[in-house]
Amino acid sequence: MKEHTKCYLCDAETEKVSLLISEKLLHKTASKVYCLDCLADYLGMTVEELFEKWSELTMQKHN
Repeated sequence: MKEHTKCYLCDAETEKVSLLISEKLLHKTASKVYCLDCLADYLGMTVEELFEKWSELTMQKHN
């Protein structure tokens, strides 16, 4: 996984957390990378809801 790359939609630098969330919510082999704002918009939610969903999925994995 690349640690920093550019967002597919807005060309902003992405952070590792946005890559992790993208992999979890979209697919590990997804070729498009989104920043947190664009990913939330793409999925029809807020960034806060995005983190909540990621947290839920992470907790399910550990149970």
